[in-house]
Amino acid sequence: MKTAAALILVAALLGGAGYWVWTHQDTLFPKGVKPAVQPVVSRFTGAPAEEEASLFFCDPMGGFLTPEKRLVPKPGDPAEFGKNLIAALAEGPKQRAARSVPEGVRVLGLAIGAKGAAYLDLSREVTGLPGGIEAEYLTLYSMVNTLCANVPEIESVRILVEGAEIPTLGGHLDTRFPYAANMTIVR
Repeated sequence: MKTAAALILVAALLGGAGYWVWTHQDTLFPKGVKPAVQPVVSRFTGAPAEEEASLFFCDPMGGFLTPEKRLVPKPGDPAEFGKNLIAALAEGPKQRAARSVPEGVRVLGLAIGAKGAAYLDLSREVTGLPGGIEAEYLTLYSMVNTLCANVPEIESVRILVEGAEIPTLGGHLDTRFPYAANMTIVR
């Protein structure tokens, strides 16, 4: 009987402690606080480390995104890694996929704010989308999915063009709000 009471007491204490940590997680583990980071370098060559990342390009049959694995330079700063990911995406696919970002697009900046909201600043060429709503949808989500899938600090992405908010990339989707990853369109 005493053993059962002790077990119940221990379970109640652990449950209470777990609940307290869960309700105070924003103060215990703030998402907007960035630790000091150092560039990650190979201890053998001194070159920046690379990480295998999934870049999301248009499926050649249309209507979906398809992942392509590629080694991307990974500095210690998540925002710099994100810029490298989008720059690799803008280079176009190397395997059997179709370009998802218009040719000539440059990454002007990437900032990661509180609660995992990333602000991706691109050159004006990103607004030169061929096609209609499907092309715009796949372009937007190729960038959003690439960032959210590879940078744990990023939960959503907002697109800026040359530092300014724009209402849309190609006339169909509202880009004034952040987008979270949509993996349901990945084949």
